[in-house]
Amino acid sequence: MELTGKQKRAIDNAKFVQSRYQSELLNKKNVNSVGIGYIRKGGKMTKDIGLIVTVEAKKPMNALAVEDQLPSEIEGVRLDVHEVGKLEKHAESDDPVVADLQKRVRPLQPGYSVGNAAITAGTIGFFAIRDGRVGVVSNAHVMCQDPSKDVSQQTENRILQPGAYDGGTLTNDKIGVLKSEVLIQPGKTNYVDAAWADLDNQANYDPTIPGVGKPSGMDETPGQLGEVITKVGRTTGKTTGTITQVNVTANVSYGSFTATFSELVMTGGAMSAGGDSGSLGVVDGKAKYHLFAGSSSTTLFYHVIKAVNAMRLTPLWGDTPAPTTDVKVDWQLEPTTPGPDTQTYRVYGTVTSGAGNPINGASLGIAELTVATDETGNYEFNGIAAGTYNMTCQKTGYISQNKDVQVGVGQSAPLDESIMGKLKRMI
Repeated sequence: MELTGKQKRAIDNAKFVQSRYQSELLNKKNVNSVGIGYIRKGGKMTKDIGLIVTVEAKKPMNALAVEDQLPSEIEGVRLDVHEVGKLEKHAESDDPVVADLQKRVRPLQPGYSVGNAAITAGTIGFFAIRDGRVGVVSNAHVMCQDPSKDVSQQTENRILQPGAYDGGTLTNDKIGVLKSEVLIQPGKTNYVDAAWADLDNQANYDPTIPGVGKPSGMDETPGQLGEVITKVGRTTGKTTGTITQVNVTANVSYGSFTATFSELVMTGGAMSAGGDSGSLGVVDGKAKYHLFAGSSSTTLFYHVIKAVNAMRLTPLWGDTPAPTTDVKVDWQLEPTTPGPDTQTYRVYGTVTSGAGNPINGASLGIAELTVATDETGNYEFNGIAAGTYNMTCQKTGYISQNKDVQVGVGQSAPLDESIMGKLKRMI
């Protein structure tokens, strides 16, 4: 839905007022979010834009203390109150309805059940590369035993598919290990609920979302009122929802604590339920949002780019490179100036595929220096001092490798050493 100039100005005014009064509004009893959306009149949505305050349950004005009563407008901006129930994480479900998405699936796919071995179950969102490894992404409260604690403090870090609630066991269904999360911090403003787990089997995944297909990429544009989001989740399957609020700040219950999240979008209607947490939100064929919370009548998303940036991920969408053979990395060391008093060395070699084809653009690093291979797969470092280094080789779409390399250490004559490594193609 294209906004008019008047509506765009109304959103700007509402954002200004929201920035000034949001904390005060959220501190009122029963209020659980403040956002910007269309004002309702007589139960129907109008074209007028204002501040939207959601509450667990509407109460008569005389049943509220004066300090908890909400005004009808603030500085000329209309304020509308919507009853949505309690906003909470969507990782549990007591009423499974989409049996297929709760089953074991190999290769792994988005939309299916997943979870930390110590919790119930959520949903696989997408797959991504981190530090040269392929992993699975969902919410932190799905992948962590306690999302308010760092990875190193988790007492359980093994990930199951399906999740334990859906019958997953450590003996048969372990798929990976938690390696990265965006910590959820009570008492502070949060923007992301996400975690990444390294896959045990680096080739055992398929980015195709059941009923949706492979995202064609990632949409980083701001959320828009009226935008339609499609998601596939472990509990409610494939559903769509329309954004009714943008720039939402909400207090979300995690059971043992409550955390505040900002810069969210909210959809109306019963789009999700417990167990759908982690679902990827797709708009016009592109990945855009990550579902993490909601109520019986609303769903909360944040922009998935925030999780990608926070955890330094390279998402694997529909343009994922196709599988190929292993890659051979030929590392060779040679003194820059041969002789018994050599102080620096030339490090060179080639990067080729298992079939012998050169790999162009592979990045190699040693001693804080980096070079890239040329069209023939060749690379060269000069002036490397004697010492022991961790040498790396990586290329987008491949699993990185590293190896400790001794350059001239203990050598009284020219060093002639061949070091072999392999990069495996990402799938």
